[in-house]
Amino acid sequence: ALAYTSASGEREYVRIAGHAAAVVEVPVLLRDVAAGETIADADLTTIEIAADRLNAQTLTSLEAVAGLAARRALRAKTPLAAYDVKKPVVVKKGELITVIYADGGIELSAQGQAQTDAGKGDTIAVLNTRSRRTIEARVTAPGQAVVTAPTAAR
Repeated sequence: ALAYTSASGEREYVRIAGHAAAVVEVPVLLRDVAAGETIADADLTTIEIAADRLNAQTLTSLEAVAGLAARRALRAKTPLAAYDVKKPVVVKKGELITVIYADGGIELSAQGQAQTDAGKGDTIAVLNTRSRRTIEARVTAPGQAVVTAPTAAR
């Protein structure tokens, strides 16, 4: 019961019923976002949802979402899950890219054709357009990937 003093100065009691639930702030979009579109900081806000509605895939940090791309069309004001977003594509399948090999002060570059779409940091297969051999390279920027020297066993 809740006790309070009425306007007449008398102590009164009111019975209150309800339940308490833990809540968590989760990021949501302020607007609908199309598949493949990059999500900016300005597209995000947070809402509170009951903690028991969270699952292992629910994203709980604005920083975990900003800068990523939508895997599919996403609706505004809906909690986001890890499977809703991905790294933005910076290299498209079939695109000609510059592949750089650097080792001990020597740097070589060649043109290659990306065999898959990729985001920054992804390792992809690249077809060397001169030798027609496929190599693996790590995407470092739009239109660019790096091949690292194999490490020798010591």
